[in-house]
Amino acid sequence: MRARPGRGRRYDHGQTGHALSGRRPTGQGRTPGSHFRLSGQRRIRDALRSLRARLVEPGGGDSGIPAGLQTGRGRRHPDLLRPGSGETVARPKLTVDRAFALLHTYLGGGGQTCLLVADENLGEASFNTIDSGIDVISNRFDIAHSAQNAGLQTHFNDFDFSGYPANHFARLCYRLSKEKAVVEHVIRQALRVLQVEGELILCGAKNEGLKRFAKYAAQLFQGSADIRKTGSLYLARITKNGNEASTQPPPDDYGQTLPVEVDLEDLGLPSLQGRTRITLASKAGMFGAGRIDAGSAMLAACMPAFFAGFDRAPRSLLDLGCGYGYLSVCAGGFGFERIVATDNCAAAIEACKKNAATSGLPIEVIADDCAGSIRDPFDVVLCNPPFHRGFKADSRLGLRFLQTAANRLKPHGQALFVVNQFIPLEKLAASYFESLEVIARDPSFKLMTLSRPRLRY
Repeated sequence: MRARPGRGRRYDHGQTGHALSGRRPTGQGRTPGSHFRLSGQRRIRDALRSLRARLVEPGGGDSGIPAGLQTGRGRRHPDLLRPGSGETVARPKLTVDRAFALLHTYLGGGGQTCLLVADENLGEASFNTIDSGIDVISNRFDIAHSAQNAGLQTHFNDFDFSGYPANHFARLCYRLSKEKAVVEHVIRQALRVLQVEGELILCGAKNEGLKRFAKYAAQLFQGSADIRKTGSLYLARITKNGNEASTQPPPDDYGQTLPVEVDLEDLGLPSLQGRTRITLASKAGMFGAGRIDAGSAMLAACMPAFFAGFDRAPRSLLDLGCGYGYLSVCAGGFGFERIVATDNCAAAIEACKKNAATSGLPIEVIADDCAGSIRDPFDVVLCNPPFHRGFKADSRLGLRFLQTAANRLKPHGQALFVVNQFIPLEKLAASYFESLEVIARDPSFKLMTLSRPRLRY
């Protein structure tokens, strides 16, 4: 029988995994966790309404949301300042992340221990609406910082669950990450840290693999997955049973190093302590794991000509959004007195630190949100900026990286950016720099120098 839209589906361990239809209970009152009994659109509408009710009307006073995250009329966002005019650009009307709103239903209540696993896909989460007894673990610096500012017990790391005792949490809530390796790692760790009869709550879209990952979790937990469609998203609930065999997670290779071979001679770059080839470490959970990004390689190959264009040899360099440190290492042979590499991703920070040590370069590696805590000016800023936050494109990211580059450059410094051809960097950068030039391009990428930063703001 074909499952009707909006009905429950169950994947049971040992079954073929076909979707089974189920009938909605009738004549029963709602109990905690019975969100699934409402129609999909009504459930998501109620969840959003409930969460908004805990926020102050935009512009209506202190909402408890950290500065810069408040939205709506009367609130301004510091990352969207209009340079030179002293004016600011208003953010859109207050919105609540739908996945977070749905997970919010299961966060806390009844004194239960609960862990929220938050990656970049929960970047719009309003952590100040969560019960203070909730634990948060995040692999993104900005998200961990927001959760900590909201008074929550927070861990910022590469989803290292070793600090949590086994069988500790009654519930673990997780909005799926973009990478399969990350999702499977979190599910395996959930098996260890959840109590017997504890609940794993997964949220995500069908094309993000929600059903597949729910089935994977059900097999590990030796139970079943209750999957319900909620608007455009799905929620899955998997219960850990009392079988001793089901409490031992399988081997986890999430921390496995993915080597990247860099040929400095082939790029026309100076050797490092006599070495023209160097092996860098990367891993799952970061951008460009196990490979060299083509845009970054294009930037690296243009370094000799770019640095030669300075009237005086540049002495300090900021690698903005460093990833595993590829650009920092490539620039290491040009005699810089100081190289600072910064990223928002915990996995990238760990890998970059390893690669700094491997290359023998005194690179300062700093976990930060777009260099927010770095105040020193630099002669050079190198950047291959992101334009996605998890599953979604986010045009604001480009603006933030441009603004940071303008603010961190010395008056006579220069920034070198590489972006996809479809990114209108020329138009965006004109608000932050008086001089800009596309110095190289290919069918996929373009390389641009930015100089003479406008008035600081």
